Amino acid sequence: MPDAIIPPFKKPDPELLSLTPDFKTSGLLPQTPGDVLRNYREQLKAFHPFEQQAMDAERAAGRVYAGAPCMKMVTITLCFDGTNNHEPSDSLALPSTTTNVARLFHASLGGSEHEAEQREGFYRYYLQGVGTEFKEIGEFKPDGAGLMASVGGENRINWGLTRLIDALKRASGDTYLDNGDAYALVHKMGTSLTEDALGVSLFKNSYDRRKEVLDQPLAELKAQIDAAHTGKTIAEIKAIRLFVYGFSRGGSPGAGICQLAGSPDQGRGGRHHLLPVCRVADQNCVYGLVRHRCLSGHPLPGAVCRRPYGLGRRHAAPVRLRSVS
Repeated sequence: MPDAIIPPFKKPDPELLSLTPDFKTSGLLPQTPGDVLRNYREQLKAFHPFEQQAMDAERAAGRVYAGAPCMKMVTITLCFDGTNNHEPSDSLALPSTTTNVARLFHASLGGSEHEAEQREGFYRYYLQGVGTEFKEIGEFKPDGAGLMASVGGENRINWGLTRLIDALKRASGDTYLDNGDAYALVHKMGTSLTEDALGVSLFKNSYDRRKEVLDQPLAELKAQIDAAHTGKTIAEIKAIRLFVYGFSRGGSPGAGICQLAGSPDQGRGGRHHLLPVCRVADQNCVYGLVRHRCLSGHPLPGAVCRRPYGLGRRHAAPVRLRSVS
């Protein structure tokens, strides 16, 4: 096919292998108030460039700098579980068979009973693995095709994109993206077998289709955020921190989300910046329809066979993640 349809794939540069450090017997959670304070100061470093911009603007205008403006960052965590992994049922098993991706979801801030988490801009979402029940995207029972051929992987990517809209809606006011509206977006962004048979996908790749569907919701979202900033009803959203975790086949949808959300047309321009802090671990290679569809018509750097410790249910070693962004 011509390169205009499928861009040439560039092999990632080789990287040195780094060994997983020994797991501390005391664990990795902060043990003292000093540890908590150091972690908090580390988080605040992300605000320093925006504070410096505000200071420079005040000085350039000949005004006295009165202090940092009211601002916040939105932190979104997406957890893509592996094939046949379904936290709601896995957690009921005796003994529990939840993967570390599900445990990372519970360890992440946002979505719990503590309102302060969302008030500070933390949101988390869990996406069960292919082959399992996922009612929000129209999968009402376990599916053998998902287990064997990764059917449903594309819809999980699209549902993950709708979670970004949902988080930003919540961060900009007392609204959210209704599940019915989210499902409609997922359905429109998906590739149908009929389109494949007619060759429509040759002229409109998955990236263009998603962009076409999301243009209007994103424009409405921007207007909502700008109105909230103008009315000073919320702290000004300066940036989005996106964390993505994936295990097994969930690693490839996670990598696709990183690429789609971090592309030049999606969120890097204007006042709102997407900080490149995506983390994806992929234990199993994914081939076939899902791999083709979840990418923008070409293989994605990072969607390769990797075996980091800790993301599978059979590993007790500490989680080790690898950046692909």
